Amino acid sequence: MIHYAIAKVFGPIFFGRGFCGWACWTAAFLDWLPIAENKPVPKKYTFIRFPVFAISILIPYIFIAKGYDFMHTHIYENLGKYDQLIWFLVGNGIYYVLAIPLAFIFKKKRAFCKIICPVSLVMKVPSSIALLRMEPSKKECIECKLCDKNCPMDVNPMKYIKEGKKITSTECILCDNCKNICPVGAIK
Repeated sequence: MIHYAIAKVFGPIFFGRGFCGWACWTAAFLDWLPIAENKPVPKKYTFIRFPVFAISILIPYIFIAKGYDFMHTHIYENLGKYDQLIWFLVGNGIYYVLAIPLAFIFKKKRAFCKIICPVSLVMKVPSSIALLRMEPSKKECIECKLCDKNCPMDVNPMKYIKEGKKITSTECILCDNCKNICPVGAIK
């Protein structure tokens, strides 16, 4: 709960979805996939995150409703001391089983993040008021669109930078791809 609160609920107030860009182990693994393209994910698929989020809330509720007592099982009796590890591995295994094929199907390493990841929805609200954001530098954008082509989250950084605005999209993961690829240093 502490990790979830810091990284995914309260942390995004300060660093937006920076967790997704710098600390998510699923995304880190996906970034190593041998996919050269970075095609945009069609918006019609991004709604799938909502039912996945609902299911991810519903499953623990069902366990609690069926009488699963976390405190008694794990704290008082210390039975099944590997249960948490098993649940962690199963949950992450499901992510990888879905994420890897999606990356190859959509020719985008972070297709999973755009289509299925339920955590992204939790982070959207606090990310909307994030203090840390990518922003334009004093240098003029030359509209080469390299930042747009290299954005893993389809944010369209050039639009913000050209308008002289900070990138306020709740999809921005602060990965620095736009900053690093910009030939004139128009993004800081």
